[in-house]
Formats: sequence, structure tokens, C-alpha cells
Amino acid sequence: MSNNDKYFYMSDEISLKSSELKKAAYEEMTNIMEGDYNTDEILKFIKINNPDCISEHILHGYRDAVIDSGIYTLDADQFDKPVVDIVGTGGDGRFTA
Repeated sequence: MSNNDKYFYMSDEISLKSSELKKAAYEEMTNIMEGDYNTDEILKFIKINNPDCISEHILHGYRDAVIDSGIYTLDADQFDKPVVDIVGTGGDGRFTA
């Protein structure tokens, strides 16, 4: 990626501990979600992170970043248009299914 080219190549995994991999993956996904990278950089990231060869530690780091970034309750009254909870999670505060 543009800042440090922190893509996770298989050779890089050998030199890092599992906790370091997870932390680096967490930071990488957080940066992506915060908009630090452009579309081309994200496409390169996706291409390099082939699901067939991604490590468990990297995947857990990505997962944890996505979970930690989530907003689990939506105040439906803050919108001027109706809000529909299309997945039935109750996030609209109306407990619809």
C-alpha cells in the first residue's frame, strides 16, 4: 500500500510472530476502512491476499478490525426517512425481523 507497502506476502509471515501478524493485519484493515488507500491499492491488496494461502493469524486480525469498527445500534430516529433492518439484527432499534 502507499504508506509502507504492508501487504502480507507468504515470505513475510516466516519472520513475524503470530501475534505480530495479527496486529499488523488488524492495523492494515483498519487503515483500509478509514479510507487511507485508493481503489487501486485496495485491488492490489485483494489480489495479494488470496484466500487459499492467507494465514489464520492474518485472517483473525482482519476479522477483529471489522468487528471492532462496527456500530451495533442505529438510532433510527436520527434519519428523516424510514430505516429498514434488512438483515433482522435489530440494529434499527425496533426489533423487526
